[in-house]
Amino acid sequence: MVYKEFRVVEIPDGVQVEIEGKAVRVRGPLGELKRDFSHAPVEIRLDGDKVVVEAYWPKKRERAMIGTVAAHIKNMII
Repeated sequence: MVYKEFRVVEIPDGVQVEIEGKAVRVRGPLGELKRDFSHAPVEIRLDGDKVVVEAYWPKKRERAMIGTVAAHIKNMII
């Protein structure tokens, strides 16, 4: 059994998200933002029209960073 904790961020219509390693690029009608999350001990991936931020067997810091990174990505999209 693998313990995994994750947060999901929905991508609305008209917004494009690209993930290269731990760098996230968001393009939308208001412009483009790019942010590097290489310092964060989490994994970031695209799953259809969702961005998934996850960590396997997270300790306290990893659990906190999952929510923080997901919130940053959500704010980039809004």
